[in-house]
Parts: sequence; C-alpha cells; structure tokens
Amino acid sequence: MLLGLSAALLVVGVLLPRYVHADSRLPLSLGQTTMVLRDNNGTVGSGESEYKGALLKQVNTELMDPVDATEVTLRIGMTLSKDIKESDLNRLVNAKIWSYRMDRITGEAVGDATLTDQIVGPTQAVAVDGVWTKFPMDAGQGPYQVFDDTLRQSRPAHFVGEERREGRTILHFRQDIQPVNVATLFADAANTTNFAEPDGAMTSGYLFHSAVRDWYVDRATGLIIDAEEHIDDFYGTREGEKREQVILFHGKVTPDSASTLMSQASSVSNGNWVHTTSTVLLGAGGALAFVGLIGVFGAFSLGRGRSERESRRERGSQRGRGSRRGARS
Repeated sequence: MLLGLSAALLVVGVLLPRYVHADSRLPLSLGQTTMVLRDNNGTVGSGESEYKGALLKQVNTELMDPVDATEVTLRIGMTLSKDIKESDLNRLVNAKIWSYRMDRITGEAVGDATLTDQIVGPTQAVAVDGVWTKFPMDAGQGPYQVFDDTLRQSRPAHFVGEERREGRTILHFRQDIQPVNVATLFADAANTTNFAEPDGAMTSGYLFHSAVRDWYVDRATGLIIDAEEHIDDFYGTREGEKREQVILFHGKVTPDSASTLMSQASSVSNGNWVHTTSTVLLGAGGALAFVGLIGVFGAFSLGRGRSERESRRERGSQRGRGSRRGARS
C-alpha cells in the first residue's frame, strides 16, 4: 500500500510542473483588459471641421479561442472618440478591430493579423511583427520592437529606467517615431488628400504620422500597467510641410484604468507554488517509498516473527507447567 501511494505522489510531483505552468505567461483568466487614455485638450481635423477638446482612446484586448499552452488569439478593439454628450456616431473619430495570434510568453505576434476598419469597412490582412499589447515576461532592458497600428510596422522602444510600484518592479520604455509619410508604406484612401492652393490649383497631400509613447511594464509578467502617448498626425506636402491637422493627441492612462491594470498584473502567479508543491510531493513520495521498501524486504515481518516465536514458547511453557501439576496430583 505504501509503495502504491508513494508511486502516485512521485508521478504527480514529476508531472505537475509539466502540465501546470510554473511561470508568469499570459493567463487566460484575464479574459478582457481595457486601457483608457484621456487628453483634455486634443485636436481632431482642421478648418471648419476642427474639434478641440477632450479625447478618449480605448484599447480593449480580449483573449479568445483558439488557445493552447503557448499561444492565444487576441481581439483588439481600438477607438478614439470625442468626450462630448452626443450620439456615438458624432463622438467617434475612428474605430478599428485587430485579430491575431500572440505568443503568451514573449508577447510577440504569430502570423498575420486581420484588420477591420469600422469607418471604411473592408477587412484586410496585415503583417504584425514584434510586441504590441504585452512585453515578454521577465522583461529585460530591450530594446523591443513594438508595433505601431498607424504605420502597420514596428519601431524600437528603448529602456528609460526602472521603478517600484506597489512592491513590483516596473520598467519604463519609450518609442519615438519621427514624422513618416504613411502613403509610402501602404495604399489607403485616408493616406492622401488634395490641397486647394490660393491660385485655385489642387496639389497632392500625404498623411504623416509621428508618435512618442511611454510604456510602464510589469517586469515579471510583461503586462503594461501604465502608458502615455503623444500622437501628431497631419496632412502635409511631399516634403513634410504640415498643412492640415488630422489628430493631435497627448493622452495618459486614467487613474482608474491604471489601478485595474496594476491589479491584473499583481494577480498573475509567478509559479513558485508549483515548484514548492512538486518538491513536497516528491519528498513525501520518496519517504513513503523508503518505508515501503523496508517492509518489502521483511524488516517488519522479522519483528513480527520474533514476537510469534516468543508467544509459542510462552504457550509451550504454560502447557509444560500444566502437565507437571497434573502429574503431581
């Protein structure tokens, strides 16, 4: 019985780290995460259609099937909207939905993404390289190639510093993208426009995109717990002269959103309990196996045999004394 129990404990102790992940890879229990950035003085458009005021950017990340031990499917909904009391249609500036496979350990994209532009409509296949909504677990100082959804390419994010928040190590990375002519990267109706010149002539304009992003990353999990983003998108001449503002956004993660993101990072197990439990099971299984083997080789039976022999001798002695008393009688 002891050998059977010890074998069971040893098997569980060996297999536990193999089937229960002993690391801080992206847990499926997170389910859905929303990062909200707010700019109280943003700008959308120019001229008569210009809007100046509060802007909200929301990045909603949802974990979906198919999923396995190392990969998961992400659905990322991104919206930029005016913070005004009007209908959703009047508030919405842009909205996109991205879907792609991601490595749960490194945070890197696996294969192409499917992009649906809620304003334009058609679905497109886009190659996604590097990381985006998650950095590698046990992140180092990089630099890391981080995907930019406007350029549809990755650009490096460099290490800035390290700090402690609520007892956790947080790494600060910054991505600095100088103005890029987006029309040179891929074809899209929104990438070009026409300018009316004073003499009545029309000249071509091109969408330029620049960004400075700061990410604050939980080192153990690679989850982003805070961020700041400065976006300057404009239509300009081929030489890059700004002619019309498209989006000017300097947003920071709201306090409520930052608190939720930090709580999620703190809830991710570091896997130490798996190693501890496995060690305890292996130790207990080994101890029981040792005791069982002693029993198999007769250590306990020898003691039992001596007791039985002593009992027989005592019974024999009692019978002998009884016989002698009978004879004397």
